[in-house]
Amino acid sequence: MREVGAFEAKNKLGTLLDWVEKGAEVLITRHGNAVARLIFNTPAHDPGKITQEQHSPASAPHTHSNPLT
Repeated sequence: MREVGAFEAKNKLGTLLDWVEKGAEVLITRHGNAVARLIFNTPAHDPGKITQEQHSPASAPHTHSNPLT
């Protein structure tokens, strides 16, 4: 698994997507802490398969007190 910092991920998103399309997984970190993982989208990971109940804001964990606007 490749690991990149958030700043590099922002600047090289196209390259990261190319890696993922070729089968790599990419771990994105912020200040050394893992915050996201990019993986190739398969039917098991298809967001269109998520039910409305699973996707509702009430079921999503709230970890940030100031959401982006």
